[in-house]
Amino acid sequence: MTGTLSNTFHKYYNASQGANVGGSTDIQECNRKAHERQQFEIRALEGISENLKISTLGLNIRPPTIHRTGIDTHALVVSCHGEPALNKNTVEKMYQNTPSRRIRDIGIRLGRWLNYLHRSTRYLDIGPDGNTDAREVVCSQYARVTTALACFSLDNSIGDRVAEAYKGFLRTDNECVCMGNFSPRRVVVADGAGLLPIPDPGKDRGYDRGQGPENLDPYYYDEIADLTPPLMVVDWKNVRRGSGATDAGRFAAEAWTIDRFKVGSKRHRGLANAFLKAYLHAAEPNFEFRMKLAVHIGVQLCLWSHVELLECPSTWVEMRGVAELGEAIIRKALDGNSSWIDLFLKA
Repeated sequence: MTGTLSNTFHKYYNASQGANVGGSTDIQECNRKAHERQQFEIRALEGISENLKISTLGLNIRPPTIHRTGIDTHALVVSCHGEPALNKNTVEKMYQNTPSRRIRDIGIRLGRWLNYLHRSTRYLDIGPDGNTDAREVVCSQYARVTTALACFSLDNSIGDRVAEAYKGFLRTDNECVCMGNFSPRRVVVADGAGLLPIPDPGKDRGYDRGQGPENLDPYYYDEIADLTPPLMVVDWKNVRRGSGATDAGRFAAEAWTIDRFKVGSKRHRGLANAFLKAYLHAAEPNFEFRMKLAVHIGVQLCLWSHVELLECPSTWVEMRGVAELGEAIIRKALDGNSSWIDLFLKA
């Protein structure tokens, strides 16, 4: 196994984080919510680590390990669990200088791992009501779609329709444990592993012959898993019970933006494509799940484009294109049209 993920980090759930969840300014209430968030994360990580030990051995991916807790101080000491945005070794930050084949292999592994997470936690209890506050965080995203579309002079009535149709599901879905922040920014690659040569898997896959990611075979992986870099999925502060479609949709959307906009000698390296194909193949979801997945991808694309526009107004043309894609995917999902997946993967 190459690289290391042995660092530890002190993480604090402070009163301001409690306020961010509930909007309260009462210090006792904020401290109570901070304590609740800490307890949800502790229960989830302890239960998940046990459940995933056997099923994901070959994928070389794991959540952080809790070393000790401080209940009174709302502190956790966990492995490699700092603020991911500051970690130079996230998949997002290493994308530009990592070979395309490795990027796709990482996408395959993460798609399969996420399916194992959702399957193995169908009955895992992480606390009262499965973390209502974290569910409200996701609901608030759907409420912002109308504003995002209006900024690009698009049909913002779609935002009202999707909020009306799907916010109820976000509050009541109870299928499995959802990581809550699953994205390329929350996956840490082992130190020193990003640029190592990739072993020959002994099988000629489509993209090794220069073909595009649409020809990727996402299911052949087990024989080379032990030779690939260890990964850690970090930042579980919004863990909750819900539908796995939200985890898969967020990662797929953010991976697509990286494939589309990361500057480098090669583009469209297929992270989103590899991840989504591997997840769908492993999960074999029903029609309702696929529509929820489509909606969440569309919502994330709309919100991402809006945030990018606010940070850099000169990107209006490019970001409007992303918002248009998000709107089109949402519209197809609301109409029950399964062709959204081709629209997304070929965009």
